[in-house]
Amino acid sequence: ASVDMHEYKTGIKVDKKDLRKLLLVFDDFLGQWNYSIYQESQRKSVQGIVDKQWKKIDAEEKAIKDKKKKSLKNKK
Repeated sequence: ASVDMHEYKTGIKVDKKDLRKLLLVFDDFLGQWNYSIYQESQRKSVQGIVDKQWKKIDAEEKAIKDKKKKSLKNKK
């Protein structure tokens, strides 16, 4: 390992479509911070994992949206 002393911009938004094209595999422990990005040559071996993770993320986002809608509806 080595120290990278470069400065990088923060807060850069990445389009979800572009993010989904990456072979990004989230770690089970704090996946929002711990993940691996695989090379295109490894697509066949990791694509199933990537698809499964995005399906789970989509379901969680839908559940959050549905909960917000229900909460707003109950406030009326």
